[in-house]
Amino acid sequence: MLSRFFSKKRLWVIPLYYALYMAAFWALENHTPQRLHLLHTVLDDWIPFCEYFILPYLLWFPFIGAAVGYFALFHRNVREYWQFCLSMAIGLTLFLLISWLYPNGQNLRPALAAGENIFVDLVRMIYQVDTSTNVLPSMHVFTTMAVASSLDRCRSLKKYRGFRRAVWGLSILIILSTLFVKQHSAIDMFSGILLYGGIYWLLYRKEIGRQPELQAENL
Repeated sequence: MLSRFFSKKRLWVIPLYYALYMAAFWALENHTPQRLHLLHTVLDDWIPFCEYFILPYLLWFPFIGAAVGYFALFHRNVREYWQFCLSMAIGLTLFLLISWLYPNGQNLRPALAAGENIFVDLVRMIYQVDTSTNVLPSMHVFTTMAVASSLDRCRSLKKYRGFRRAVWGLSILIILSTLFVKQHSAIDMFSGILLYGGIYWLLYRKEIGRQPELQAENL
């Protein structure tokens, strides 16, 4: 039964899960917990605020959107499509569960003066639309890792080494940006990476170490 379901892309799964996730996230953001665990490390104190990192931070939005569009509309490998979708869905769902069970936040954001420069204004805009709660693990980091790894493993993109290196380069900047614009603590970043590492092993454990050309095209 499952093998039959996963034999095709089932594109309707993406908007359905997105709608369910956003509804759950909205409820989470509007829930006031009895206790909020503030996350902070010494490493956070060593990392200075740098407003210029707002550029790679904002590039996360088209980066994720382009990847979803590519796997949904252009990528032909059904197995890789489902590996990408499942990695995203599992991670986002676990994030919601963690946030409900362990309400968390951070108080790392600096006070920013309006009109200092356009980069500071962009950071202030992000601060206004995105709360400093529910930050563990960082979904900015997790989803960036999921996209970069999924694109890097694509059989159809193996010959485009420059593109794959550019994807990882942008991904590193996006991950670092979460720290330099003080949207996340180092704990959030590392937990996002570890979360993806566990999901990566779960979804790719049978393929780790195998040559890409020997991997099956479909499930």
